[in-house]
Amino acid sequence: MLKGIAASDGIAIGRVLLLKKEIPVIMRTVISESEISSQLRILENALKKSISQLKAIQSESDENMSLILDSHIMILEDTELINAIRLKIETGKQDAVSAADETLRFFADMKERSEDITDIGYRLIMNMLGREIHSLRSIKEPVIIVAHDITPSDTAQMKKDMVLGFLTDIGGRTSHAAIMARSLEIPAILGLGNITSSVEHGDRVCFDGSEGTVL
Repeated sequence: MLKGIAASDGIAIGRVLLLKKEIPVIMRTVISESEISSQLRILENALKKSISQLKAIQSESDENMSLILDSHIMILEDTELINAIRLKIETGKQDAVSAADETLRFFADMKERSEDITDIGYRLIMNMLGREIHSLRSIKEPVIIVAHDITPSDTAQMKKDMVLGFLTDIGGRTSHAAIMARSLEIPAILGLGNITSSVEHGDRVCFDGSEGTVL
């Protein structure tokens, strides 16, 4: 039995869909003057691709999620953010990936809605690295989603009638995952600490979202 934060009432019994995202290791690299233009292109291409992906997800989302994704797109178009990344590349002679990562982390720490900025940052970095971003669009049977965290773009892509509940390592009653679970009227327990390392794909679990206990 595991104990976490009761985030959304209800009892769920079902099979686990374990959502484990790749966390890239980012090393800061000093670039030469001749590499600045290519690093700026990496940034620009990733920004365009990220915005295009979000618009595609938005086209299949309900009104509430569409508004959240609108704000994500606005952040990716924020000149203050983009110029701060460019400055690190042009003046700081820093590679584009680490420049974006450092800038986004700073913005997440300094501004409200850090969850959204972290979600956007992950998408941008993965696109800069040319790596695939996991999607929940392919769910074909009812599952309990187990993840380190549930992000706004995760919930925007999932098939709501196929999700029996959420279980996460981190988060609390005011986090995005909790708010979405209550909105969708599905059970959720957050802040379980190590649920992602305690289960495997297909494991059967039972939990009570009002008590915060998982079997």
